[in-house]
Amino acid sequence: LASDLIERSEVVDLGDLAAFAEQITEEYEVLGVVPYREDTVEVAAELCEHLDIGWNAPETLRLFRDKHELKMHVGRTDPGVRVPACRLVERISDLEREPVPERFVLKPNDGFGNRAVGIFGCDDLDLAARHLAVYPDTIWILEEFIGGTEYHIDGQVRSDGSVTCLAVIEYLR
Repeated sequence: LASDLIERSEVVDLGDLAAFAEQITEEYEVLGVVPYREDTVEVAAELCEHLDIGWNAPETLRLFRDKHELKMHVGRTDPGVRVPACRLVERISDLEREPVPERFVLKPNDGFGNRAVGIFGCDDLDLAARHLAVYPDTIWILEEFIGGTEYHIDGQVRSDGSVTCLAVIEYLR
């Protein structure tokens, strides 16, 4: 955000985004809201509620901060897409609520950047419980581990539906 491509930056009261939206639309024609990191998506969604720009719907943006709901949405929308089996875990006792997959992943449901992600085997429930205990106020998603090649894709979808792909990264888990 400190590049010469940024005309101006503001420290904004996140509790009053409506006032900021009103102020910024008096000074600029706002064409879009771009979250610059994954953990700013929720703020971008709320800001979109206050701006009439015909851009991404706030409820669509919010899906990208709720991994479980995003997976459920993808599964409902296109059952042909392979979505790993998953469930929410709010406390250590939830690990034993139902059987876990042979290999499974625990990650914060609103996490990003591979932070606090653990990969476990079905015989590692004690280790998984210790992992959860390090972050006691976190809601987790437990999903089956799917090995093999993964792709990380960065890009933008424009209002007309056209896609600009900025990067594709291939890696093996």
